[in-house]
Amino acid sequence: NLGCGTQRLDANIINIDFVSFPHVDITADFSEPLPLKDSCVDGILSISVLEHMDNPRLAANEIVRVLKKGGILYVNTPFLYPYHAAPYDYSRWTLSGLSNLFGEEMELVVSGPRGGVFCLYIITTAHLIGQLFSFGNDKFYRIFNHLTLGILAPLKYFDWFTCKMPFNEYFAPSYYWIARKK
Repeated sequence: NLGCGTQRLDANIINIDFVSFPHVDITADFSEPLPLKDSCVDGILSISVLEHMDNPRLAANEIVRVLKKGGILYVNTPFLYPYHAAPYDYSRWTLSGLSNLFGEEMELVVSGPRGGVFCLYIITTAHLIGQLFSFGNDKFYRIFNHLTLGILAPLKYFDWFTCKMPFNEYFAPSYYWIARKK
C-alpha cells in the first residue's frame, strides 16, 4: 500500500509512505531502493501519491522492480484536482503519461476517469466561495470551502451519467490506471 497514510488495511499488507505514521512499515522517498527483493510483491495499491514525489520515475522503477510477473498495479492520481501539499504537490498525470512513466514492462488492464464534470464543478465552486468569503484568512477559507463542498455534494450523483459519456476523461478530477507486469 504505497501512500498508505494513517491506517492499516490488513495485517498482510506492507504499508509504505513518506511520513512515518504508526502503521507505516517502510518510510521511503525513493532516493534509495526499497528494502524488498526483486519480483516479490503480488500487487501494489498507490492512491494519489505520485503527485507528491519530486522524482516519480524513481518510484515507478522501484514499483516495477518489486512487482512479480503478473502482479497488478493500481494507481490513482489527480488530473484536474486542486493543488494539495502533503507536504508537496509536484505534478499531474494523464493516462498516457502514466503508461509512459511505468514503461513497457507494464501491460494496461483498464484505466479511466474517477469523477466527472459535476465533481469538478463542486471542487471549483467550493474553492471560489472559500476565496471570495475568506478575505485572506486561512481558517475562514477552509470553513467556507468545506461548507460549500457539503452543500453541493449531492450533485456528484449526476456524474453517474456524465462518466458514461464520451470525452469524460478530458474533464476528470483524477484517473485510475490498472496494469499487470509482463
